[in-house]
Amino acid sequence: MRLYYRWFLALLFVVCLIIFWRNYISNFETEESIENENQVAPTFKWIDQKALKRCRNSMQGSRIIADDRGYICEWSDRLSNGCCFPKGVTSKQYVCKSCLANQCCNVYEHCVSCCQHPDKQTLLRSILANNSRKILKMVGDQFEFCLAKCRTSSESVIHENHYRNSKHKHCFGTKKPETEPS
Repeated sequence: MRLYYRWFLALLFVVCLIIFWRNYISNFETEESIENENQVAPTFKWIDQKALKRCRNSMQGSRIIADDRGYICEWSDRLSNGCCFPKGVTSKQYVCKSCLANQCCNVYEHCVSCCQHPDKQTLLRSILANNSRKILKMVGDQFEFCLAKCRTSSESVIHENHYRNSKHKHCFGTKKPETEPS
């Protein structure tokens, strides 16, 4: 009986050793893949907005959209290729009218449009070079960057459930929205 007991303990020890080894190797590979994932980012390309034949748009607003040429327009001024009709009654390019000096805007589509303005390219390059948000590492061009950056983020809220500024909560700059006076 003692011999079976020793064999049982030896077998149990080997099984535990194999399980431990597999978990250790698996964790090591997972950590390594996470490090590689953080290092490998898609190639960011500045798109030539004038050369676009088809447009992507924000498709978020019920009334207005922002396209990847920097235009905002009402849905009725959207062409079949997805672009805002440049000569449309409601079409305007690089709209920053609801944005403050800290690049925080009242309207999401204004934020996306303003963010794409050629004058903002230096700011965007700086943010891209110094960003730590995983989502910003996955964008491929300035339109995708502006869509992601203008969405409200944890920087726009206090105590996880109140906006720092309920009016200007869509930001693409480096500064957090200013806190509203109480």
